[in-house]
Amino acid sequence: MAYFASGIVKIGRKSFLKHCFVKANIIDRQTCPSTIEVGMYDGIEDIIVYLRDLGYSDDVDISNFMTQSLAEKAEVLARILDSLSENKEVVLIEDKGCIVTHEGTVCEWFVEALRMMRKKTRTVLGVASKFNIRLPIVCDEMYVIKIPPMDKTETAGLLQKYLDQKGVGLQREDFKNYVNLMNGFPAQVKFTASLLQKYGAEKTYDYAAEIKNYDSEIIIQLMRPYEENEEYMDFIMLLVELDMVTYRTIQSIVRNDEFVSNIINKLYIDGVIEFYGVNREYIKIAYAVHEYITRAGYKTPERYQNAINDYITNFLDKYEYAELDMPDYLFKIKEKVKHGEYNSEYMLPSQYLKTMVELYEKDRDYARVIEFADTILKGCEYIEEKLVFEIRFFLCMALAQKRDRRFLAEVQEIHGADHNFLLGFYYRREGQYEKALIEIEKSLSLRKNFSKAKREKVQLLINLEQYDDAIELARENYTNDKKNVYHAHAYLLCILKSGRNADSRDVIDEILLSISKSVTDLGKELYPRCKALVSMYCERDIDKALALIDKAIEESDYKIYAIQDRFDICEKAHDIDEMKKTIEVLESTSMRDAYGKERAMIRFRILLAAYEGDEKSALTLLNELQDNKIRLNSNVLSKKVNAILMH
Repeated sequence: MAYFASGIVKIGRKSFLKHCFVKANIIDRQTCPSTIEVGMYDGIEDIIVYLRDLGYSDDVDISNFMTQSLAEKAEVLARILDSLSENKEVVLIEDKGCIVTHEGTVCEWFVEALRMMRKKTRTVLGVASKFNIRLPIVCDEMYVIKIPPMDKTETAGLLQKYLDQKGVGLQREDFKNYVNLMNGFPAQVKFTASLLQKYGAEKTYDYAAEIKNYDSEIIIQLMRPYEENEEYMDFIMLLVELDMVTYRTIQSIVRNDEFVSNIINKLYIDGVIEFYGVNREYIKIAYAVHEYITRAGYKTPERYQNAINDYITNFLDKYEYAELDMPDYLFKIKEKVKHGEYNSEYMLPSQYLKTMVELYEKDRDYARVIEFADTILKGCEYIEEKLVFEIRFFLCMALAQKRDRRFLAEVQEIHGADHNFLLGFYYRREGQYEKALIEIEKSLSLRKNFSKAKREKVQLLINLEQYDDAIELARENYTNDKKNVYHAHAYLLCILKSGRNADSRDVIDEILLSISKSVTDLGKELYPRCKALVSMYCERDIDKALALIDKAIEESDYKIYAIQDRFDICEKAHDIDEMKKTIEVLESTSMRDAYGKERAMIRFRILLAAYEGDEKSALTLLNELQDNKIRLNSNVLSKKVNAILMH
């Protein structure tokens, strides 16, 4: 039997399952069930490896997954679940898209494994699912409970409990105000009670924004002290690189027992790491922290990367896969795949996919993404459909990034909302914004809450300079994820360029504050650029705006975007001399993206000719776009040129 508790992260799914198991006498109150974590890029093979490692199924062979059918793998999983039942064990699985997909479907192999079990009288799994399961449930061996946020009465009750434990008293009005600030997260209530204990009722009002936006603010508050300590932050980067690791492995790499002992304790107390395995012997960075670190673009320090390489050479390479503990086993596979060396006997499909994701998102090495996809898709008959889809999806994204026409053939293997989204993404990269918008609209008609498509639609409308049409969706995207600097920047552009900045100064200041808090390279680059735009559009202070944007150009690693903002500022001020100076800046700036530089140069020259009233030159340059390989949207430029000439 498997019980599922679904709901948003930090809502208390695992705690609820444990409570139910205690009440049903499945476990006693003192028992702490073994816990494993699986994500959207994991598959049945990963579940088998993790569960086998708990020690109840040592006879299960975990080799040759690449040549086993899904039915055979489901049978192996069923045997492991039977072993858990025989040993009266319960395992908690934190599922972020492996078992229950983002569409709410339960993977067929999981259902089949439950049905194949010989001993179905005991509960063996509690699954805390990130995604809600689509009804109806078609498996008698599954029980599903949806965990909603707490209502105000439940929130008040939990807050009072924490305050009583901490010996904190509140006036009735203060108590009511703090309850109204909260959104029903148990951890949010605990956070509020801690603030009240530390600062008292009056001073805690200064932290009202942090309480109200707990889910987006807490990770920033948690990580700030670590980001101010280089030694601690370097160690966290090491843990992110290793993914899941034993204490012994960390000691072997760091070679400082006292430091490791102290920092591991601190990280656990602060909630930066979590322990997994039957004896809590495996260390893993908490999911929210991992997302934060990945988004921030931090890199493993060279000294630790060298130490990892030494560990691989001096230890991992000297042992066979079967002789290694589970984290070392998985890490060795990952490193071998990354370097193009692997033993097919011990290969996991998920390791291919995770390597592709890292190459795409972290390294932007689109050629190698395509190479990996081509390799694994040659023999994908024994890989589950969900993982094959993800591999094809990243293949298409990489082809689109390279503007490779092979994309148009590969995308035919993907269907539904994702098919239209990918076409829209490709056409935007080709500069065909109107065509791209049609595809994105189709995508959203098929999946209305498709966040990637919503972001893409806003970007397309901005490219088409349809700011009034974009602003509501941009606001929605930003409101739903204020930490995302892409959403913040897009919403700010829509406010400024739709002419609504006079009524939105408070919102503009909030957006600037949000971007300033970002620790990502993109956030650090966007903040001075956005300040420069606000100085021009809101304050009409071109001198201040140019001073800010010139400093941003000087300090930026990707100067093309700041230079484009400079031209935008000059347009707003109708300052032709500064437009010419911007073109000179672009000409004299060396950059890796020669295509982007040429594209911007052509656009600047067309617009400058229009502002100077040189209709002939502007129209000649526009007509030359038809024969030019540079992908600029001539319709958008033509409308803008005509508007300038008529002004």
